Amino acid sequence: MKQVLGRICGEGGEFRFGKAVQMVANHFRRLGDENLSNHDISISQLRILGYLARFGEERDVYQKDLEEEFGVRRSSVTGILQNMEKRGLLERTASDHDARVKIVLLTQKGKALDAELRSYIHSLEDSLMEGVSREEKEVMQRALVKMLYNLEKTERKRV
Repeated sequence: MKQVLGRICGEGGEFRFGKAVQMVANHFRRLGDENLSNHDISISQLRILGYLARFGEERDVYQKDLEEEFGVRRSSVTGILQNMEKRGLLERTASDHDARVKIVLLTQKGKALDAELRSYIHSLEDSLMEGVSREEKEVMQRALVKMLYNLEKTERKRV
């Protein structure tokens, strides 16, 4: 624990919150990326997988929804969807209302992969919070929300 604290504080000995948050985020991302690599899935594919898992059961999801949600051009989404379709993670079917418009659905394989990846993230979060009390989590949650709010407010002032 002392070594970790030393890396965060550095030479001056002062705790640097930004550095600590960045270090935690980097480790979390690295472990997550490694897991994605093991499943041969990109972060863009993961986001689409998660979106379809969340909303695809409730309503029809169209390619246009994905373009708008992720702020990505049609050609980019088309390429990602084609790749995912080839891998059997999703299928596109014609809409009953307009055959030119495709509804994007997860396959069973896609649902299973989403569940597996989601389970991994939950276990990673459990590891992250191991030994952290409920009270500490509550304080950390409030502090992180305030920090994010402060940074967003600073960013808005600059624009």
